[in-house]
Amino acid sequence: MSRTRISLIPLALSLSALLTACVGLSTVPVKDLPVEDTGEQAFGDLTISSTSLDFGDVGEGETSSRSLTLENTGDLTVAISDLTLDGSSAFTITTTLLNDIEPGGTQVIDLLFAPEDLGAHNATLTLVTDAPGAESVEVSLSGSLGDGGGDDDSGGGDDSDEPATAMVSVTPLTVNFGTIDLGKTGSELMTITNSGSEGVLVKSVSASTTVFSWGKEFSVPYMLDAGSSRTFTVVYTPNAEKADTGTVTIATDDPKAASIVVNVSGEGFDRCDLCYGLPYIDTGSAAYIDFGFVTSSTTKTVDVQNVGDMDLTISSIYAENGADFLGISTGNYIVGGFSSAKTLAPGSSLSFTITYKLAGQATIDGSSDNFVHIISDSAHTSDYKVALNGICLSETSCY
Repeated sequence: MSRTRISLIPLALSLSALLTACVGLSTVPVKDLPVEDTGEQAFGDLTISSTSLDFGDVGEGETSSRSLTLENTGDLTVAISDLTLDGSSAFTITTTLLNDIEPGGTQVIDLLFAPEDLGAHNATLTLVTDAPGAESVEVSLSGSLGDGGGDDDSGGGDDSDEPATAMVSVTPLTVNFGTIDLGKTGSELMTITNSGSEGVLVKSVSASTTVFSWGKEFSVPYMLDAGSSRTFTVVYTPNAEKADTGTVTIATDDPKAASIVVNVSGEGFDRCDLCYGLPYIDTGSAAYIDFGFVTSSTTKTVDVQNVGDMDLTISSIYAENGADFLGISTGNYIVGGFSSAKTLAPGSSLSFTITYKLAGQATIDGSSDNFVHIISDSAHTSDYKVALNGICLSETSCY
């Protein structure tokens, strides 16, 4: 049995969605909060917002949270392979999902300080990545359990109403929509959380360019109650075949998070070059399926591929036997291996067989009346015909 071969045309869709889990944790203001080392540190192509985090002095039963921001300033994706804490068990990592960091993207690592023992606490956060120069980076953590500051309303100390840490947060802070077909829309789910003890006013949600927007699942200004979360979508609608980058900014009345910026990116792609399914058979150099010289019943396997960019449904495949030789019946071409309608996605294929049987010695001119018909819903070629040709060399028959 011989096989007629085809050339595949792959179609690729990169669809990638990034999602960072949100963990709502209550924090309380702390007094005499030390100034942190806020200077960014660069380790090769990876920039870290700080290599020293001080969680301050908290009271009994209180907690304090901090965040560490990693930014990829290089041209290659950075993978985080390990994240460990060594030291006091009062420190924990509350980020439950770590993502690979795309070029220009960021990853936020959330940490919680919840001490049970009085006194100073210290730990070391070790970050392991595949970025050259940042294979192993250490961040020192410190904090203490004292009297905290409690609920003393005697009038002494800092009477500022400003929280020591941001009450409102948004996750994820980086969204890559991947490749989106022109005329289509990509969307990613976002979560805004108020982990404080007072309501936070979400003043506005805005995008830096028109191709990015948000789903307007709630009206702004919107009051986000204490301890609550609200989800919304960020939307990408490309208008050209190019890469797009931008930001979505959430403005709030939280003095520590007045403007939360989400980095967004995606690429527009015109996938619909044909806009219909299209069957194709590679018959080689000839314009027909050639059985050549045969002395007995011969079968060929034929592959049909959808080279269009939409689904193709093939409803039937049959042979048309119309040629006689000098008025004598010369036999039949018989289709096998296809029994019911099949739908082919772009780039996929199916196989069927054609068997050549002759009643006597004759040459069948495939360019005249012998064809195989491939009937489909293609808007371009609904009846795809391929001529059949073969020569029987037997003096009796080619059954």
